[in-house]
Amino acid sequence: MQAMVRKTKWEVKMHEARELRKQGAGLLYDRVALLVACYDDPEFRQYHADNGTNELDFLDEELSDTAVTFMAFRSVLAAYPDREDWVRHNIRELIALTLEAEAEARKRENEQKRPSWKERALAAEKECKRLRAELDSMRKSLEIVAAAKCK
Repeated sequence: MQAMVRKTKWEVKMHEARELRKQGAGLLYDRVALLVACYDDPEFRQYHADNGTNELDFLDEELSDTAVTFMAFRSVLAAYPDREDWVRHNIRELIALTLEAEAEARKRENEQKRPSWKERALAAEKECKRLRAELDSMRKSLEIVAAAKCK
């Protein structure tokens, strides 16, 4: 006779809880996708402009039960546009990965914009020469003025 593995009540409940968590993640994805569609709609923005309200505050309030801002979820949706990613992974992980990727992108962008130390040193040296020449010119002008006053 084969030994049957019997699930205890807590195991069944745990399985049900995990299934609900997956459903919740999928529903969160659906909510965020709908809110992003609203945000991207010019009529939605115009409505808020006409009424003197802030559309981001409005959308944040729609997600107040999550303790995450609309823009954070919007970034996650842009980085992970597949509903299955939201269901398979913990949303906190997706948020952390998205924030990390955005920080890296900003860092790379800043590094590309920022001149190298050598370029900055050469520019500073050039500026020093220009300022020295300007200072010498001012000194000569002051000497002329001072000499004229003495006469």
